[in-house]
Amino acid sequence: MKLLAFNIRHGRGMDGLVNLNRIAQVIEESQADVVALTEVDRHFSRRSSYEDQLRRLADRLDMNGVFGAALTYWSFSRRKAKAAQYGNAILSRFPIEAHYNHLLNPYPLTLERRALLEARLRVNEREVTVYCTHLSLLPYYQIKQAGQLLSCIRKCNNPLVLMGDFNARPQSRLWKSLTRHLIDASQAAPVNSCRTFPSLKPAVQLDYIWMNPAWHIHSVSSWNSCPEASDHLPLLAEATLMDIGSP
Repeated sequence: MKLLAFNIRHGRGMDGLVNLNRIAQVIEESQADVVALTEVDRHFSRRSSYEDQLRRLADRLDMNGVFGAALTYWSFSRRKAKAAQYGNAILSRFPIEAHYNHLLNPYPLTLERRALLEARLRVNEREVTVYCTHLSLLPYYQIKQAGQLLSCIRKCNNPLVLMGDFNARPQSRLWKSLTRHLIDASQAAPVNSCRTFPSLKPAVQLDYIWMNPAWHIHSVSSWNSCPEASDHLPLLAEATLMDIGSP
């Protein structure tokens, strides 16, 4: 299975233009089976033409998709409520049997709200749980949010993958707190560069793919087929589900 974590910055590339076709092309060329997207707009604002970006990408790529809002702003017109949303999304070539959006409590309310999107996929008669998130820029709040997402993940007995933009470098306090419970795929297969930011001259890794021991990791690397598409490069991993009962 190929897994892709991609912060798309609502499709705004390094040239300042919003172009979802470039985002779709990057995903298509990666041949990813499951994609975790962060910074996705859904009827959000003029900056993305009020478009449902997940729906457009899912239709273009012929993939199943679910969205989880981190921010929701309501407007009312002619007695109709409209939601402008921004958050995370998951695309999958496998059936999505259920999905849940877990809001991570803001600290304080003036900070951007964060969320954890959970999707349960049917993969060759097995259930696989995929999580997607985008954590705070501030280390103190990252640790608070990590504690909340780990409390969700601990309840999962399936093979699981956690992907997204964690805004933290390897060996940071956040990284260490997550590696006590999950495997950082980029450390398990450290052959290629996993630097994802900034996209044109990547200097640091901010995006990650974490797994539980149900997986055998073959390769991980940043995917630079079109670095102009966003300010982040996506991170691409290839892994195989271990046979039930294997050590």
